[in-house]
Amino acid sequence: MTVMNVLKTLSSRQIAELYSTDEYPREGCHLEVSVHATGFSVAVFPPKDVFPTEQPIEVYGASNPDELQKLINDWLSFKVGKRQFSDQGSCTTS
Repeated sequence: MTVMNVLKTLSSRQIAELYSTDEYPREGCHLEVSVHATGFSVAVFPPKDVFPTEQPIEVYGASNPDELQKLINDWLSFKVGKRQFSDQGSCTTS
């Protein structure tokens, strides 16, 4: 059974809880890369068919193409910084 098939068996609450952790499954997620004058931003979105949302679950920054490639490779390998939530519910990564 694939990760996507397992996700489809979970309740909405279970899926939301899963994607609020740092160890969420990468399969089915999509990355949106934006180019800025000073570098790049990468927004991570969960699979739309199991957790539809317009808000990214994580956002990262990179200053050059090599850093961007490393960031994506690290994200795929679960090596990107851990998320920290503020009292207001916003999320930052380190």
